[in-house]
Amino acid sequence: LCIDYIDYCKRAFQEGKEVIWTSGMGTDSSLFYSLGIIPASFTEIGRLCSADAVVLAEDFFQVPNETCAMVKSDLGEFYLQRGTIANRLFYSSKACEPYNVAFQLIEDYGYDVHVMDVGFGPKKASQDRIDNIKKHYRDEYIKAIEWAAPGRYDPEKLRSELIFYNKIQRKIRTIFNLRAYHPTYIGSLPMMLLLMGNAHYFGKPLEYEATLDRLIEELSDLKPGEYHDEKAILCWS
Repeated sequence: LCIDYIDYCKRAFQEGKEVIWTSGMGTDSSLFYSLGIIPASFTEIGRLCSADAVVLAEDFFQVPNETCAMVKSDLGEFYLQRGTIANRLFYSSKACEPYNVAFQLIEDYGYDVHVMDVGFGPKKASQDRIDNIKKHYRDEYIKAIEWAAPGRYDPEKLRSELIFYNKIQRKIRTIFNLRAYHPTYIGSLPMMLLLMGNAHYFGKPLEYEATLDRLIEELSDLKPGEYHDEKAILCWS
C-alpha cells in the first residue's frame, strides 16, 4: 500500500479521477473522500527520490541550503511531476513555515493552491474565544469545499467518513496495545508505515482497514510470551 501510493494516485489522475495534494493528516482526508476525491499526501512525494529534486530546489528556486531536505525534495518533485499526478494542492497554515513558503513558489508552475487558515486556542481560552475559533474553522472548511468541489458537499457522506476515520484510529490503538505484549512481532518501520496511512489510507481505505484487521487477528492469535524479548527498548524521537 505504501510503496504503490503515489504511483496509484498518478494512475488514478491519468484515468480522469479527481486527486488533490493534501497533508494527508487529521480529518482533511475524510473531507476529500466525502467529496469523491482521492487525497495524495504531499509528504509522500519526496519518496520518488529523483536525483535532481533537492538540487533543483536549491538552484532553480533558490531555497537556502540549510532548509529541511524534506521540504526541498518535495518542492523539487512538485516541479518535476507537474501535470502528472494532480494540479491542485490543499494545505493549512499549521504546516511548518518552510512548507508555507515552498507552496507559494509552485503557484507559477501550473498548481492551483488553496490555503486554509487555522486558529489557535490556548488551554485557558474563554468560551467566546473557543466559539470564534469553531466558527473560523467552519468558515474555512466551507471555503475549502467550494474550492475543491462546488455544490458537492454532502453532510451525510462526511459524517460517514468521520465515523470510518474514528474506527480506523481505534483499530490502530488496538494494534499498539496488542504489540505491547509481543513487541518484536512487528518492527518499528512497519509500525511507522501503518501510522503514516492512518488518515489517507494510502488512497485505498478498504484495503488499509483489511490490513489492520489482519494484524489484529495475527496479534490476537499469538500465545503469551511469543515475540517478547526480555528487554525491548522503544523510544519516540
